[in-house]
Amino acid sequence: MLLLTAGMPPPAPPPPSAAKPDDDAAMTIDELAAHTGVPTRTIRFYQARGALMRPEIRGRVAYYVGAHVERLRLIAQLQDRGLRIDAIRDVVAGIDRGELDLAEWLGLEREVQAPWADDQAKTVDEDGLYALAGSRRPGLVADLL
Repeated sequence: MLLLTAGMPPPAPPPPSAAKPDDDAAMTIDELAAHTGVPTRTIRFYQARGALMRPEIRGRVAYYVGAHVERLRLIAQLQDRGLRIDAIRDVVAGIDRGELDLAEWLGLEREVQAPWADDQAKTVDEDGLYALAGSRRPGLVADLL
């Protein structure tokens, strides 16, 4: 394929929000929103409710770093688990104070959701099914399927 580019300006570099910021890269709220997919209004709401730490202010511009990206991911995970923003604020405050180990806390939920019995699946034929059910009434197989 031949591309003629004579007299044409070079392609524009990707916007800063397209690059993955590292922990030291500072982003504006718009760049943070573009990077995480969280609307700026929601970011401000999380800050107002205490779930997201405040950004660094330089002059009149607020700058966010990788820790903010990670916190937004954590907030999303906790919301997916059914926590409301006030509960999330309490969880992240406990983490920040060193009073709560998130991995341990999340592991507790996994334990609660784990099977409580060691029952194993068993394959039976029709006669075995009737033996387990204790009767041979018409329509039993259809009811069980």
